Amino acid sequence: MLLEDLGWDPAWAYHADELGESEWVPGRLATVDRGLVVALTAEGERTAEWRFPVPVAGEADGVMPAVGDWGMMSMASDPGRLVSILPRRTLLARGLAVGSQVTQPLAANVDLVLIVTGLDRDFSLRRIERFLALARSGSARAAVVLSKCDLAVDPDAAVGRARKSAVDLTALAVSSATGAGLAELRQEIGAGRTAVLVGSSGAGKSTLINRLLGEERQRTGAVRSSDDRGRHVTTRRELLPLPGGGLVIDTPG
Repeated sequence: MLLEDLGWDPAWAYHADELGESEWVPGRLATVDRGLVVALTAEGERTAEWRFPVPVAGEADGVMPAVGDWGMMSMASDPGRLVSILPRRTLLARGLAVGSQVTQPLAANVDLVLIVTGLDRDFSLRRIERFLALARSGSARAAVVLSKCDLAVDPDAAVGRARKSAVDLTALAVSSATGAGLAELRQEIGAGRTAVLVGSSGAGKSTLINRLLGEERQRTGAVRSSDDRGRHVTTRRELLPLPGGGLVIDTPG
């Protein structure tokens, strides 16, 4: 895989060169667990250990790594060691507690936040507005994906309601079951861009990603018949390259 397929560009290369460590390997963080990351590199997947805080190139303070970060790794040992994070362009994060100044990073260097809500009984304008606020706080563009449109009586009316949440907001009605709207969704993500899917459990995020990937990569679960809500089948965030270009980040509900 070429680094450019993962979003690498001359600006990232400049930050990496400024570190002056030619043997360090750049990689896009695909998963972040306690003390361990998996990064996508030009040579494939690489595993590296990390300790908080990880230094940020050119900045005084260190950070907690996030899925989507560009990291520099020393591979002198196995596993390697995450030694630096390149400066972030966007960051989605949430406070760990009410009023807390400490944040938990959700996804870094995201171009597009796809707010997924189901057109069964999962549809909620208030939830859409909360995720819009999250996207704005992270300096990322947002779009609404109305999943399960095959179950809706009038999906066009739901698209119209969603668009009232913000000026010029893109809203797409899609169906993983029939394939409706998936071509438009792929075009919205685009080559070389990173999109993160957010939404409640049971909204259909992982099923959509499986359709975009063309394989059953992400675990999916049934929803409750009483309220159409699902279990938290996705338990961690993961960055996944799409066939034909573009990347998506799946997130827990």
